[in-house]
Amino acid sequence: RQSIEDGAYIVHDGNEGICPRPVVFNFAARWKTQTVLSQAQAIFYLPHVAARSAQAQKYGFSVVGIAVGAEERHFHDAISLNRLNLLHIIPARAASMHACISDLRFKEIVSRVIQVVPKDYRLRTRLHYGSMQTCKNELLTYGIRSTMLPDNDDAIHDHDTDHGTIQRCLQYDREVLDKY
Repeated sequence: RQSIEDGAYIVHDGNEGICPRPVVFNFAARWKTQTVLSQAQAIFYLPHVAARSAQAQKYGFSVVGIAVGAEERHFHDAISLNRLNLLHIIPARAASMHACISDLRFKEIVSRVIQVVPKDYRLRTRLHYGSMQTCKNELLTYGIRSTMLPDNDDAIHDHDTDHGTIQRCLQYDREVLDKY
């Protein structure tokens, strides 16, 4: 829930486009403040939020990953998440998955990550390369309005991360791990 409240993940209602229920993962904002465990918890929690409506349960939901301005280490976090096999255990159906990436150097890394995801997710995945505006234009062809996505300034990775936010997230992860 904290990720949604912080704006790192945004869940839109299905009436904002032809997609049943678009879910925007703002990866650049999430990766700079959270650990891999926090990311995994949020990814498992979000389908439960997105699948509240009967329409989303029947037709699935769309996922848009925004990695515009992200660095290579952020993609290593994505690879770490694949080791957890989250996509195998999420109790929801993804109608489509889109990844917006600004740096062509990461094309090979992202392609390899896509190869290890389950087949039913891989078939629904589309990769978009270029600026945020280019990605917005390409997503329009899939019925995802540009007003659903963050502006350029919100999506670009900020190198100056608030140390207090990181410490708060690490403390929360430690408390959760101590319970188990």
